[in-house]
Amino acid sequence: MKKELGAEVLGRAAELARAFDAGFAHAPEVATREQIDVLAIRLGNAPHALRLAQVAGLYARRAIAPLPSALPELLGLVSLRAAIVPVYDLAGLLGRPAQQAPRWLVLAATAPVALAFDTLDGYRRLAPEAIVTGPGEASAERGTELARVDGELRPMVDLRALLERIAARAAGAQGA
Repeated sequence: MKKELGAEVLGRAAELARAFDAGFAHAPEVATREQIDVLAIRLGNAPHALRLAQVAGLYARRAIAPLPSALPELLGLVSLRAAIVPVYDLAGLLGRPAQQAPRWLVLAATAPVALAFDTLDGYRRLAPEAIVTGPGEASAERGTELARVDGELRPMVDLRALLERIAARAAGAQGA
């Protein structure tokens, strides 16, 4: 009985070794479909997503130096990548209730600005068809983009548009 079992195990091992070697005999298949990388986040309990292409860095638990401001969403300043950058409450900028002690910061790719949020659900790589346009007013030309992440529709936060809104509000606050 032991001899038969040993021969069976050796035969299965040889079969697995052949299959493993065959995997390297052919050139690897290259994915031709474009993928969209996102960070799945939550603002309070509300799910959202950020395009990874619009993010220069992700940081956890950074000390934010408070800064008085006419903009209630401005939480203060933080040191990231050897630069001092302003930190804004992402939930507040999107019209949601302010966060008490946001744990996460993302550094925008196009401007030295950090945005704070509560919860990171993780990184996801999505197929293009996982991004759909829903009702809303994200911009004048199109509605709000939604990302289907793990079976849940999440509004996509357009960091470029958000940074433009911050700049306009800051300019308005200076003039006041």
